[in-house]
Amino acid sequence: MLALLPVPRFGADATHSFAGHQESERKPSHMTPRTLSTDCNPWERRGFFYGPAKKIRGKLRIIANCLYDLYNLSVGNTEVRKPPGGKRDMMSMGKRLLFFVCKLMLFAAFVGLCVFFLDLKAINRQLLTLLHHPFTLAGMALLYGMAFCLRAFAWKWYVNKDVAFSVFLYAQFYSLFINHVLPVKAGDAVRIGLLAKEKDVQWDESLHSVVVMRSLDLLVLAAYAGIGVFWMGLAYAWTTLFLVAGIGAAGLVVLLRWGMKKPLLKKHVQIVKTAFTGPKGWFICAAIAASWGLEAFVVLGVTNALSIDLSVLKGLWVNSMTIAGQLFHFTPGGLGTYESVMTFSLVTAGVGWQQAYEVALLTHGWKFAFSYLAGLWAWIALPIPWSELRSWISKNRNRGESNG
Repeated sequence: MLALLPVPRFGADATHSFAGHQESERKPSHMTPRTLSTDCNPWERRGFFYGPAKKIRGKLRIIANCLYDLYNLSVGNTEVRKPPGGKRDMMSMGKRLLFFVCKLMLFAAFVGLCVFFLDLKAINRQLLTLLHHPFTLAGMALLYGMAFCLRAFAWKWYVNKDVAFSVFLYAQFYSLFINHVLPVKAGDAVRIGLLAKEKDVQWDESLHSVVVMRSLDLLVLAAYAGIGVFWMGLAYAWTTLFLVAGIGAAGLVVLLRWGMKKPLLKKHVQIVKTAFTGPKGWFICAAIAASWGLEAFVVLGVTNALSIDLSVLKGLWVNSMTIAGQLFHFTPGGLGTYESVMTFSLVTAGVGWQQAYEVALLTHGWKFAFSYLAGLWAWIALPIPWSELRSWISKNRNRGESNG
C-alpha cells in the first residue's frame, strides 16, 4: 500500500506538485479543454482524427508523401518535402498532382499507341515519301517560320519599347529550342531573361509581357478548338462552346476586378487594358490568330505529302488541340503527349488510327528538327552562355514557387 502513495517532494517542486494536484482535483481531466497549437502542422494537430481513424491518417500521410515525391522526381527536383499544411498549399499540391496524373495518362496512351501501331518499316516508308516532296518541306518551314515572326511582331507591339525585332524573334527560337531539350517547359523563362537584358525593360515587365502573350495564345487555341468542335458537329458542341466561353469571360472579369484592388497588379492590369484598347489590340490579336493558322500548315503539309485527306479547317483544329495539350508537357518537346493528342484528334477528324499515329510521329519529328536548327541559328546570331540561361530558368522557377 505504501508503494502506491506518491513520493513526497520538497521546496519549490513540492509547492508546484501540490498545486498541480489540487488543480487536477478541482478540474477532472475529461473536463479540461483541448488546446491546439497555432504554429503546428495541421497534419500533426491533436484532434484531427479520433480513434480508429488514426490508422487512416497514417495511410494518407504515406500516400501524400509518395505522390509528392513522384511529382518532384518528374520535374527534376530531388528535394523531398513534407506534405504542405496550409489550405493554399494543399490546393497547390492538388493542382500539381492533377496535372501530374494527366501527364501520366497521356504518356500511357502514347505507350499504348506504340504497342498497337508502331511499325518501323511503315514509318520509314512514310518518311521517305515525305522527303521526296522538297517543295512541301520548304513551304512548311517557310510558313512555320512566318508564324514565329508574327508572334514576335505581336510581342513587340505589346511591349511598345525601343527594342529590336530580332530580340523578340531570337527569344522565341531560344524558347523553342530549350523546350525541346529540357524535360520541363522552361522556354518562357529564357524569353523573359533575354528581353530583360535590354536596358529599357525590367524583369517584371518582361515577365508580364510573356504571361500576357502566352495567355493570348491559349485563348486563340481554345477559340479554334471550340469552333472546330462545333463545326465538325461533335456531341454537345453548343453546350461545350458556351460553357467554356462563359467560364472564360467570368474568370476574366473576376481577375480584372481583383487585380484592380491589388496595388502590385493594378499597374499590370492597366497595361493590359491600354495595350488592347483601340486598333493596336486588334492587330495584336489578329497576328496571334494568324500565326497559329500558319502553324497548322505543318500537319497539313505532312498529310498532303502522304496523300491523306485532311481539310484546312480540320488541320487547324487538330493543330490547336495538339498545342493546347502541351500544357501537360513533361518530356523534351512534349514527346509522348504531343503524339497522343494529335493521334486522337486526327482520328476524330476522320483519319485512320495507323495513319494518324504515323502523321503525329512525322510531324513532331519535323518540329524537333526545326527547333534544333532555329536554336542553332539564334545562338550563332545572339550567343548566350549556358550559365546565363540556367540562371534565368532558376530565377523564374524560384519566383513561381514563392508565388504558388
